[in-house]
Amino acid sequence: MLLEDGAIAVFRGEPDEADMTVQNGALSAVYGLQPSGLLAVPTGRVFVRFAEGVKAESRRQEINRAGYELVESVPYAPHAAWLRPRSGDIAAALAGIPKLEQLADVENVEPQMLMESVPRR
Repeated sequence: MLLEDGAIAVFRGEPDEADMTVQNGALSAVYGLQPSGLLAVPTGRVFVRFAEGVKAESRRQEINRAGYELVESVPYAPHAAWLRPRSGDIAAALAGIPKLEQLADVENVEPQMLMESVPRR
């Protein structure tokens, strides 16, 4: 499966370590959603939404202490933002979600997952 115009490729099986050292890029887990079995690939970005009236930008220090950086504010929802781990590591993005959920006024935290588009029936 190819995502993001070929920028992300999903292969079945175990990666070949020799190929991993030669290629530029990152290796990440792929998740199977249930019950559909659709594949989902984490990007390393995390969406956080604070309570209405709490601007995400105002919580930059707390976000940084949790190991993330604010990447993009959402213009139509100033209480929400896209984050990424300061390490840039996808696994760190997923592992740190509980820290984000514990921040004051956080209402929702979700990792960004890419999936192959499926036509609606």
